[in-house]
Amino acid sequence: MTQNHEQFSAVWFGSKCADWDQTSRDRRAQLSPIINYNVKFSDADECLDYIKTIQTESVVFITCDSQEQKTDANYLSFSTVVVYLYIYCFNKVKHEEWTLNKNYASKICGVFTDIDLILAKITDDAKLSLKKHFTIEYFSQV
Repeated sequence: MTQNHEQFSAVWFGSKCADWDQTSRDRRAQLSPIINYNVKFSDADECLDYIKTIQTESVVFITCDSQEQKTDANYLSFSTVVVYLYIYCFNKVKHEEWTLNKNYASKICGVFTDIDLILAKITDDAKLSLKKHFTIEYFSQV
């Protein structure tokens, strides 16, 4: 059986990401077994430019309670590298409307107000994805 070459990068977007960056550094380090790279953006154009350069990795996209959130959500929904979309916010009710948009609802894995819960969900989703990848890879070689 060949090695799994699928890699995950976490893209954190929004000006509010900086508000909790220091306190969550250790928690985000928990993702290191499955997330190869964490990068944070507060500028929408820079964020999208970065995502457009990714060719071989799968992107876990986390938007942080910002007004810019919906700016380019449609692009994210059609991007093949963005596999999971998470919403980290301080007002869950306000942001749950994202899950109703048919263009990108299928990629949304949840709306979270607790950093520990979002990190646990990212870990679970990535592990499940890797497990599926290994299963498909195994059966394609049989």
